[in-house]
Amino acid sequence: MRDPFLELEPPEVLRSLVALLRSPSGRRLRVALPCDPLGWLAGEADIDPATEQPGFPMELVPFAVSGDVSFGLLVHDAALAPVAASWSPWDEEACWLGRDAGHALANLVLAGRGEAALHAAADRDLLDEIAAAGEALLAALGLEEPHEDEFLDDGLRSTRACTPPVPPGWRFEECNDGVGVLAPAAAFAPEGADLDPAEVFDLSAELALADALLADGWPASALAVARNTLHFVRHEAGRQDAAGRMVSAYEALGREAHARRLRRCLPAWG
Repeated sequence: MRDPFLELEPPEVLRSLVALLRSPSGRRLRVALPCDPLGWLAGEADIDPATEQPGFPMELVPFAVSGDVSFGLLVHDAALAPVAASWSPWDEEACWLGRDAGHALANLVLAGRGEAALHAAADRDLLDEIAAAGEALLAALGLEEPHEDEFLDDGLRSTRACTPPVPPGWRFEECNDGVGVLAPAAAFAPEGADLDPAEVFDLSAELALADALLADGWPASALAVARNTLHFVRHEAGRQDAAGRMVSAYEALGREAHARRLRRCLPAWG
């Protein structure tokens, strides 16, 4: 089983989840999750959700879906451990889901229990079934139940930022899609460089800034500018130009999988 988008091996806890849900007891345990995990995890989904959502982060590798909400790992770089996040085109930015895949699953189980309590309060047997399935699922995966203050809301969202751990020698630049750019510090323009958007948005100026940063050898800063620009024009004609700059920045950072994924999306964004 491999992720079909960025072509990375899923963490062991996600591989274990697939095996568990496909086991004879899987049907009973699936009720604990307020989302559908099998399609994305097992590579059974033919359509990348990013192709239908121009603002979808290329870094987000989905492992579950619920309606138009995708749950996955934010893979900034294949060498780094990803945090988990959710994404919906209605949120306009990624929402924190967990510090890793296991923590995200535990949070989803707890959120599913809370969601059931809101919508099935009169069905005591169903609530007991969901609670028991959640306990069994967490135990089978070797996961601890998260603390109450990490509980997601009934829309399976969190207000926490998706800030990843920053290794020594690296830097994280926040962006307006909630994902940001995590890269070696040497790939960013020096502090003090003018990376702020113009007071009046000017697409040509933003694209020119991304081009200049890339030409000067600052691909991480170019990616941040292009990402903010794409987020601003994701429903407009300029999204192809902004996405093209992101492709160039990904390639300059050696992130070929991200560039390849974005190129696959461009025809649908035309």
